[in-house]
Amino acid sequence: MTGMWNRFFGGGADKLFETAEALGRDECWPEAISTVEKALGRLPENDREGRARGEKLLAELTSNYKEHLVDAIATLEGDGDLDDARELLDIALSFAADDAEKARFETLLWRPNGLARTPAIAAGEAAATTPGSETASDIRAKRASVDHRDDDLITALTDSYTEPLEEAEKEAIFARPVKFRRGFVLWSEGRFEDAAELLGEFIENAPHDPYGLLFLGLARAGSGAKEEGVKLLGEAIRSEPSLVLATLSRGIILKDLDRPREAADMLGKLCDIVLQYPDRFGPRRRADVLVHTIDALLSADDAAEAEKLYRKVRGEKLLDGDLSLEARIAEGLGDHDTAAAVWEVFLDPQGVGGTIVGHGTARRGPEPADFERAADFFGRIGEWKKAATFYEKGALALTRAAQTTSEPIPLDELLRMRKKLAFALIAMGKEEDAERIAEEMERIDPVPAEAVEIRAKLGG
Repeated sequence: MTGMWNRFFGGGADKLFETAEALGRDECWPEAISTVEKALGRLPENDREGRARGEKLLAELTSNYKEHLVDAIATLEGDGDLDDARELLDIALSFAADDAEKARFETLLWRPNGLARTPAIAAGEAAATTPGSETASDIRAKRASVDHRDDDLITALTDSYTEPLEEAEKEAIFARPVKFRRGFVLWSEGRFEDAAELLGEFIENAPHDPYGLLFLGLARAGSGAKEEGVKLLGEAIRSEPSLVLATLSRGIILKDLDRPREAADMLGKLCDIVLQYPDRFGPRRRADVLVHTIDALLSADDAAEAEKLYRKVRGEKLLDGDLSLEARIAEGLGDHDTAAAVWEVFLDPQGVGGTIVGHGTARRGPEPADFERAADFFGRIGEWKKAATFYEKGALALTRAAQTTSEPIPLDELLRMRKKLAFALIAMGKEEDAERIAEEMERIDPVPAEAVEIRAKLGG
């Protein structure tokens, strides 16, 4: 899952580990490996026990899958089905731990002297080592789209992906038919267009279903159609006004559409309910509403109201300290010295955990967006060296997050951050470094607008 939804679906690592173990027992290796990677992506860096468990499980599953592929490749080659064998070889090579293992895999289809193994030799080797191996179609079926996953697997994945939700939301999702849950699983895995297709089919038969409209809206927004997402979420709210997740999601997307005042007004009403009835919400959902309301107020240039709300919820112990919010509040109030100090403490792994409000904090770690916001701040006050450093760290954090969770790198975010880095380098007089960034971008087809903007800034 990506970006703005991490606060909703950021938990559940233990449940995902259990799901991965079950998938491994069923020899659903790709799904098991992907599930462990998602779990690792949800664990904080300092959870050594959880990370050790995940790394061990990942190593075991990967090793089993590679041997499974080796057996299948040998069988396919023995049958003369070289196209399928090469397809599986490409998959095996993508999991190779080092060059030596790659070389071992490559010899599965070719002798060291470059001569192809004969079907007879390969068949003899396969017979000795791979009784009952699966065919390529079997392997492909195990890594096929969600439509080919059986209902039991969809149920297990739904159970994992709903773990961070409120209990009533989980029950509502499980109460709906499997087609809806397949769409929910696809959305949870970041496959937004596929999710929108299935959820759209579900909505054709249940046009006023609030959860169908909710997740179809999220899927459409995730695939880039944010205005349509806002519209569908509005329909979900009209269908079920008490559906908090729909209101919260709509507010977040309005912020993304640069409509912060609308977002602040919508989220503010939700925030009033949280403040009046805090026990109706779990701690994660409560924090979601409060943080996004404060964020919307800051985006709407209402730092005074944001600070007032932040101090209130901190004083009532409804929210842990958030140094990113504190830095932005300080800047909004014109206190640049405090803002700079808080940003540096937050983005320094060795930094202390104090906060400007004075309550201390079990603070969250920085996300890619935090590095970008800090860099934007330092650029606004003319500290271009710090701005460049944080843009570079933000781009690296985006890449690492994608590698950890097995989700695609959000290219639009990466290009935006790299463009801002180039602009900072130009401000520092490092035009050659900025030109190298433009050249890297120009290798993309089609050439992104960010490369054109860098060239324009360079004056050519």
